[in-house]
Amino acid sequence: MGERLTVFIGRWYKILVVICVLAVTVLAYYIGFIEGREGAQSRVALLCDKDVLSTLAIPLGAMANASQKSETSSTIKSNITQDTAVSSKNGGPYMGSKNGKKFYTTGCSGAKRIKPANIIYFKDAQDAQLQGYSKGSC
Repeated sequence: MGERLTVFIGRWYKILVVICVLAVTVLAYYIGFIEGREGAQSRVALLCDKDVLSTLAIPLGAMANASQKSETSSTIKSNITQDTAVSSKNGGPYMGSKNGKKFYTTGCSGAKRIKPANIIYFKDAQDAQLQGYSKGSC
């Protein structure tokens, strides 16, 4: 019997190894799938109405009007700098684009690339994150 087993293993060795590897792979995937499902049930999802989120953003109405008057870019940049200082006192030091998903500090180079008509200000970083924005790099 021992000789027959040795001949069988010698003949089917590669196939047996492949079957074992596949079995371990399927088992690992299944365990991960079960763990992922259990973890998903314990998560907490916070949902907010769009009306609530829109009150958190501070739109830049004055700059939107200024850009419609087709001011030169240097005038707009100086207005952004002035409005940034005012908004930092009134609304917060963070800004982002209505069309983007990143927020920046008002002095950041990334913030300077945002078109004035699209700028919105945030009270703080948490305000921006609640609205789906992530921190941009300066």
